[in-house]
Amino acid sequence: MDPVAAETALRAIRAAREAVIAACDAAEIAVIAAASPPATSGGEPSAVLTVEEAAQILRVGRTVAYGLVKRGELASVRYGRRVLIPREAIARHLRERSGEPTPRSDAPPSPPVRVRRGRMI
Repeated sequence: MDPVAAETALRAIRAAREAVIAACDAAEIAVIAAASPPATSGGEPSAVLTVEEAAQILRVGRTVAYGLVKRGELASVRYGRRVLIPREAIARHLRERSGEPTPRSDAPPSPPVRVRRGRMI
């Protein structure tokens, strides 16, 4: 086999391998994002999760999840001392980590909101 044909075949194999890896990553992200979270009393999934619940969905430890929140990599809302993570923030974080295109917004990401006794601070 001449060198040009060998190089072409090698490029095709590499492209196919990358396509398979991307498809597997996307499927795994979909499974993780669809993991059944705790339901509200009405039986529907909660819109926000505790850090521990988010860590379970992301399959990371509690400390890692708190680190993601502290670094601003995972959006969160604080109510007093309680840290809650919106379900959409987990899906957005997974899309960003997977390299998938994320929906763009003209506004910069907002900092975490802090609430104390019903008042925002």
